[in-house]
Amino acid sequence: MVRNPIYCGKIKIPAFENKSEKIVEGAHERLIPVVLFDHVQRIIKDADLNHPKKLTSKRIANENLIFRGILQCPNCGKTLTGSGSQGHIKKYYYYHCMGHCSYRVRADLINLSFFHFLRRIEW
Repeated sequence: MVRNPIYCGKIKIPAFENKSEKIVEGAHERLIPVVLFDHVQRIIKDADLNHPKKLTSKRIANENLIFRGILQCPNCGKTLTGSGSQGHIKKYYYYHCMGHCSYRVRADLINLSFFHFLRRIEW
């Protein structure tokens, strides 16, 4: 939301065919001054340069989904989240993509393969 120029009275026109993207004055009333919008954009840009994709620590809410929010989708690169599905006998856990690519993998297989990897590199 803070990156959208519509709030300072401008409209972003996306690139189309051989014409490049441009920002034009809108006919609507601005909610914030252009100077403030530009200042915020500079702050955001500096923050992105200084902390690219900062990893935040999260409390593990479910011991079956220990890598939720850490793994990346091999198809589209978005973060994998996790959830459980109730089967006939027990609950099954999956990591799945937060994007629209519908990637999904069983959490127990990922967790187990990581623990095997750790055993191989153990001194």
